[in-house]
Amino acid sequence: MSPKDVSPLDPYLAELAGRQHGLVAAWQLAAAGYDHEAIKTRVRRGRLHRVQRGVYAVGHPVLTGEGRWLAAVISLGPAAVLSHGSAAWLWGLTRSGGALIDVTVPGRGGRSRRRDVRVHRAAEVERVVHRGVPVTTVARTLLDLAAVAPLGVVEGAVDAAERNGLFDLHAIERLPLQGHHGTARLRKAIELYDDAPTKEELERRFLRLCHDRGLPRPLSNAVVAGMECDFVWPAHRLVVELDGLKWHAIRRQLVSDREKDAALVLAGYRVHRFVWRQVVHRPDEVDATMRALLARAA
Repeated sequence: MSPKDVSPLDPYLAELAGRQHGLVAAWQLAAAGYDHEAIKTRVRRGRLHRVQRGVYAVGHPVLTGEGRWLAAVISLGPAAVLSHGSAAWLWGLTRSGGALIDVTVPGRGGRSRRRDVRVHRAAEVERVVHRGVPVTTVARTLLDLAAVAPLGVVEGAVDAAERNGLFDLHAIERLPLQGHHGTARLRKAIELYDDAPTKEELERRFLRLCHDRGLPRPLSNAVVAGMECDFVWPAHRLVVELDGLKWHAIRRQLVSDREKDAALVLAGYRVHRFVWRQVVHRPDEVDATMRALLARAA
């Protein structure tokens, strides 16, 4: 390519593609000053490769998985986001995103299908960026997934979100649930994730479980390493903490769970945490876990 074929804008093109899995959209090129003829020239010379309607790969046409999702998103404009099953896959909540890429754009009219892309419409779109791809929040992803997937898939996604530290019941409660097709199914999927009415009620339920299952009675609210712990078995060097949602957020302002757990471990204690749904709805699981913890030497 001769020097006259190289635009001063090309370094910007390379920098933009570097932030977007090697991709640029036509609307981004236009905003940067590339006219239609300049784009055609770069396509002809192999600097740009069309991979989606209005989307080009810079330098070569090979896309990563994230690049394929991003191409579908930016092909629909700056306000579009990955959503539904595709967003659940990107967040690691499901094992497959489906044959089509789900993208949501604001508004109510327009086409619902493009090549390899299923287009959804929403009055409002909550947008975050994950792994370099604009995507719906985890809470909104679960709601949208519930509109198109069976209950078992939604329950699995909720469990995965909880395991990965992404589940936020309060964020779900703040969503515009009324009138959404996924509301009933999502509520069914999260019914076991309801918060404990009070911290005291959760502690009472746990103590009753210990009594009914013949587990050693712990010390309640004992101080270890200068910190008050929910339940302690000193002879086993074991601490159990019970986590709720409403009051757990307040406790995080004082000391994070991770910091507290680390301090207890340094003091020679093992730490395990249970939540309301386990204590109330999965007592066999709690019983088995406690027996394994108590049987293991400190």
